[in-house]
Amino acid sequence: MSDRRQRTRASALLLIAVLAALAWPAAAAIAAADDLRSQPKAELERLKLAAEVAKLRHDNAVAEGLSGALLRFAPFLTILVAAGGLGATIAKQASEQRSQRRDDLEERKKERDDRRLEAHRRLEDRFAAILSELGSAAPATQAGAAASLVTYLEPEHREFHHQARLAVLTNLKLDHIEPIRKLLAQVYGMSLESGAPVDRFERDLSRAKLAETSLCDIDLREADLAFADLTNATLLGSDLYRARGFGVILEGARLGAGPARAASLIEVRFKRARCQGADFSGARLINAHLQEADLRGARFFGATLQAAHLEKADLRGARFQDANLADTYFHGAILDVATVRTIARAVNWRKAHFDSEVKAALVALTGSG
Repeated sequence: MSDRRQRTRASALLLIAVLAALAWPAAAAIAAADDLRSQPKAELERLKLAAEVAKLRHDNAVAEGLSGALLRFAPFLTILVAAGGLGATIAKQASEQRSQRRDDLEERKKERDDRRLEAHRRLEDRFAAILSELGSAAPATQAGAAASLVTYLEPEHREFHHQARLAVLTNLKLDHIEPIRKLLAQVYGMSLESGAPVDRFERDLSRAKLAETSLCDIDLREADLAFADLTNATLLGSDLYRARGFGVILEGARLGAGPARAASLIEVRFKRARCQGADFSGARLINAHLQEADLRGARFFGATLQAAHLEKADLRGARFQDANLADTYFHGAILDVATVRTIARAVNWRKAHFDSEVKAALVALTGSG
């Protein structure tokens, strides 16, 4: 029992202590309020004024801090603004200068183009005048015009090459005195050296007067050479595959110089061609048609004449040493003893087709059948 009473007393004392602790701040606040109320009104006004002064000082300090910061950074800000303005001015000037340079370049390009067009127009006008002068009745005017065409064969006038060549070729089909013809033929040969390909219109050489003209390494496949005059012309390396040339004149022409540069005459149709003294050495005349051609004194050394047709051709004085005569047709051809002897020295002559008396003469010469 005594222990229970002691514990009860201790709890009561602890409760009293807690209540006293809680009541103390409230009592202190009440005492402070009683102290303020007990002070005179003048003192309260003084305290209020002191508080307002303290607040004003605080506000001024804050304001002075912002303005001070602004004042400290003002020079830097001024420099930044000035630098920005200067940069903008420089950028604007650079842009204007670039624009001006572009305008200047375009203007200069336009001037160059205008000058080029004007120069081209003058060349065209002069070219038209030259073509007109070629048709003049005065030989001197014709000669001057032909010589002037050489200018249009220069590399920088490539756009005129084809026209110039056609103009010269057309005039070579007309009648001119021999000096003018030779000059035109020379200009035509120069035009072929420009390297421009020969189109189908230029492959019409019919009745063209091209004596002593160089026509080397030219593509004349399926060309029309009917009645063209190619006396003493040079056609080394040219391709005349399936060219047509009824009555073409090839007297003294050079079409062969060994297999490397000999002309190709495969399947040509040169019936009644005039080829007296022509050189076909090494030329490819496979299935070539030279019926009734004048081949007196022609040279066929090493030529390939497989299946070639020489029926009724005049072969007096022609030479066939080392030519390949397999399946070559000689029926009705005019042969002399010298020609027959060269045929006997040809390759595969036994496979060729001869009239009976010619075959007998060959057998007699060689002693074999």
